[in-house]
Amino acid sequence: MIKINLFDYREELKRTAIQKRVLKSLSIVATVLVVILLSWLVDKSRISTIDMEVRGLEQQVSALQGTVNLVKSMQRKQRRVGTILTGIEDLRNDQLPATQILFDVNRGVPEAIWLTNIMQKSAADLKKMKVPSILFDD
Repeated sequence: MIKINLFDYREELKRTAIQKRVLKSLSIVATVLVVILLSWLVDKSRISTIDMEVRGLEQQVSALQGTVNLVKSMQRKQRRVGTILTGIEDLRNDQLPATQILFDVNRGVPEAIWLTNIMQKSAADLKKMKVPSILFDD
């Protein structure tokens, strides 16, 4: 008896090969989707961690805001005091020659004598009064 195989195995091999290709393609797509999902979850957790850190830092900033305002007001006061001290020093420097002259005159006067009046005259006035030039010339 002769046996004839009527089953076309070539067609079945083609179907199997197509099924393998489809299965490989679907597994690649599924793997890519899983990797994308994992990446998204990791990024989301990082973002939530960073958000918590930002909230903590904002709380620290708001807690230190009062101190910052105090320091700024102290700096403004310090600049104001510096300006005032500079003005006072300028006034003292402008006043120094007159003060030095009065000190020198007072030092030369004996203790029993009181000065009641001091007048300032120019060199021309002194020459008119014929005051010896040795007293006022350099």
